[in-house]
Amino acid sequence: MPPAAAPQFDTPVAKSQELWRIVHKKDVSAIKRLATEDFFNVDWTGLTSKAELTAAIPDYDNVAFKRGHFKFARIDRSSAVMLHRVVFHATDLGKRPGPSDFNATNVWTPCDGEWRVALDTETAVTGTL
Repeated sequence: MPPAAAPQFDTPVAKSQELWRIVHKKDVSAIKRLATEDFFNVDWTGLTSKAELTAAIPDYDNVAFKRGHFKFARIDRSSAVMLHRVVFHATDLGKRPGPSDFNATNVWTPCDGEWRVALDTETAVTGTL
């Protein structure tokens, strides 16, 4: 029997934008649904698990963000990579967290019939978007 077809990924930018919108809205349950069980984030604070990230989201006051310079690569039937630039202004319990201008990379994989994010990395850059 052939393997099941991977779900369509016609709009990777839209899927990535959905992720940022739900983070901005602090929708923890939506983040949990969109991320794989073994999801992790790597940023200026180090390695963060899905449980650690979703526990921290309510402490962030997301003021604004803008994204651009999207690049998308379909690796194979089971993985895709989204690269983009993010300028993010937020506070963490009133303190400004790490860099606000960074390159973000998301790795997406099909899970239960839809694409879900398995990895998010954020690397600080200089300059503006």
